[in-house]
Amino acid sequence: MKSLREIEAAVADGLQVYLKCPVIRSNQTAPVPPYPYVSYTITTPVQSGGTWATGEDGRQFIDLPQVWSFTVQAADDMQALQLAMDAFQWFDTEAGHFYLKQNEIAVQRVGSIGNRDNLLSIEYEYRKGFDVTFLLRYYTKQSVTEINGTIDTI
Repeated sequence: MKSLREIEAAVADGLQVYLKCPVIRSNQTAPVPPYPYVSYTITTPVQSGGTWATGEDGRQFIDLPQVWSFTVQAADDMQALQLAMDAFQWFDTEAGHFYLKQNEIAVQRVGSIGNRDNLLSIEYEYRKGFDVTFLLRYYTKQSVTEINGTIDTI
């Protein structure tokens, strides 16, 4: 499995190349880029469920969902909506699926686009967003045979 930082970089970089606008993590201390841009939050780092399986190499693995929330910020409502639709399309079609699969990431579900507008103290910020559930494969650090010795098969 890739590290969580590698997964984060793959998702953000791939979407940024596709949309041709900055894709940044939300709630950071760095200055925000000029409009338009996309921000994301990993709202559910690990969603429990599923069962462990054993691979050919003896290592156990489990596929667990991880939920991200994406929000497009723009000074124009139609620009925000168009970028949100473009991002939605990337996650929901082969364009994004192929790139993400190369990075060991699978899209399990893409949620509906919703309004997330925000009235700032001096201006209006147009925001559209949606959630994406990724399926990530987690591996144990050791194989079953390394832990227990040789396992007999029936």
